[in-house]
Amino acid sequence: EVDARVAKGYWTTIDSLSYILLTQTHSLVLDMVESLLKAARKHGGIHFLLFTQGMHDPQTEMTLQHLADGVIELFVQKIASGTCRRMRIKSMKRTVHSVKPIPFNITKDGIAIETTVRIA
Repeated sequence: EVDARVAKGYWTTIDSLSYILLTQTHSLVLDMVESLLKAARKHGGIHFLLFTQGMHDPQTEMTLQHLADGVIELFVQKIASGTCRRMRIKSMKRTVHSVKPIPFNITKDGIAIETTVRIA
């Protein structure tokens, strides 16, 4: 079913891969991810697998990160005036990218990257 949907041009978000890992066998989940990757490479599109860091053993996390074409970590940092949402691009195949945290906000139109530069 994954290949058929991706072939039709559907983009995919799996929320949450962590839940699927808790309810299915490890090998079944890896087979599903590999099937999605194969279909995405064949047909294109954008496909997101959401995963809760620290919920599974380090080997499972590293295996999934290794399989993915890109890994983006979203987190919240406490600052003097409250909190700041940040993202870090941990890996992105075939690109040059910074590993520094990037501030962002969630707006009614989606995610907005903060483009101002802070001088410390």
